Amino acid sequence: MDDNAMLNDPGVVLDDAIDLSSFARSLQSTMFRESERAYRINDIAVFLGGLAMARLHLLEGMSGIGKTSLPKAFAAALHTDCAVVEVQAGWRDRTDLFGHHNTFEHRFEESDFLQALYRAGTPRYRDRPFFIVLDEMNLSCPEQYFSVLLSKLENNDGKAIQLVSSSTGRPPALFENGIGLRLPDNVWFIGTANQDESTLEFADKTYNRAHLMQLPSHRPWVPHQNGSSVQPYSSDALYKAFAKAREVHRDAVKKVRQLVHGMSDDL
Repeated sequence: MDDNAMLNDPGVVLDDAIDLSSFARSLQSTMFRESERAYRINDIAVFLGGLAMARLHLLEGMSGIGKTSLPKAFAAALHTDCAVVEVQAGWRDRTDLFGHHNTFEHRFEESDFLQALYRAGTPRYRDRPFFIVLDEMNLSCPEQYFSVLLSKLENNDGKAIQLVSSSTGRPPALFENGIGLRLPDNVWFIGTANQDESTLEFADKTYNRAHLMQLPSHRPWVPHQNGSSVQPYSSDALYKAFAKAREVHRDAVKKVRQLVHGMSDDL
């Protein structure tokens, strides 16, 4: 990837102010027009709100309702990338997620997940929002194989995630001291989850660090719209829009929290 001309070209990314209301509607029309995926405006707004809340999303619902398609269509509309990593039932620790050192061939066997995480930090994507989908995340226990990132998402100390004990040969450009990779600030993790006999329940440790979203059991009808396409906004532009929304809706948030707190005993 260090020698890939496309990944080393940052392209055009906008830092302009974003109005989240019109942005959500532009996303809806762009996603439907370019990816042929229909999503309710409320679902897109909730997904956007989740980006502001947490960097780990859990999308739950029946199989075939568009859990994986939502982040893919969202990323395509934003002119960025969405990598899909298929979780396996046998995953038990961090080596299943990141890869492992092959002692026979004296090389590191990197996983699809690690390649996606590295790609997110390349000049092409480092200023854009980047999504990594963990498809069927609860086929195995994320509190085990995803534990390093659960800790980073709760308290990111800025230190690199160590992958090898020492560096030999040409180290990757984004590795610190040739042995580790920082968690990029522009990455959001999307875990899809089916609820059936083949899957496991998420522990509170995962739920407490995630934005939970349940998609409707059937795809909605979306009227044809001729809205303008979404511009390639940067991840900083999104963060600024989220910060502005927090200020604008501060009083409304207080009222909602008071209402929920008042109902907490009954609930």
